[in-house]
Amino acid sequence: MQKKSVLSPEKIVQTAYDFLDRDGIENISMRKLAQSLDVHVMSLYNHIKNKDELLGIMVEKVISEIYLPEEKQPWKQEMLLRAESAYKTLLKHWWATNLIVTRINTGVAALTYFDKTLGCLKSSGFTLPHADAVINAMDSYIYGFTMIEYSFPFKEQDYTDVVQEYEHFIPKSKYPNMHELSKMIENQQHDGIHNFMEGFVYILEGFEKNITKR
Repeated sequence: MQKKSVLSPEKIVQTAYDFLDRDGIENISMRKLAQSLDVHVMSLYNHIKNKDELLGIMVEKVISEIYLPEEKQPWKQEMLLRAESAYKTLLKHWWATNLIVTRINTGVAALTYFDKTLGCLKSSGFTLPHADAVINAMDSYIYGFTMIEYSFPFKEQDYTDVVQEYEHFIPKSKYPNMHELSKMIENQQHDGIHNFMEGFVYILEGFEKNITKR
């Protein structure tokens, strides 16, 4: 008879991580996790207090994969690296964004992520209140963009066909600007694809006036 592997917190966390990446947060439960591990559900509680604690650990694991900005390095470069890393990480772990924005995250990874970002901006001349505002604006863009991207009902390669299908909803007489834009997409003068990093650069360009020292 094959011997079952020993249950451990690390194994529970990795199995939950894989489960979430595959099936999403709405489908996970301690019972389903126990089934994935081929153990009795009560054995999980010897290692994890409850589902809420498990989700907190999951948030920590995701945030720990995101680039941490360094102090005394060019702040725009560091914020671009942070944003690109967060964007790719959150698309990979598509279930995590909503958890991050709806929980009070007090784990080491979450606090370090925020503190290092504050430190980088502060060392570049931002006051802490301005740095806080910068982070809020950046993260609102990052979280919003990623949530829209993985929830959007159409694939990028289908945009032209979608425009043709729905263009009767935007007649030129009522919505002249949207109509013109849709025609540009239809005629392949514009692809309609929103570029994450291009938009993020626009945001960064508006922050420099808040630097207090040169």
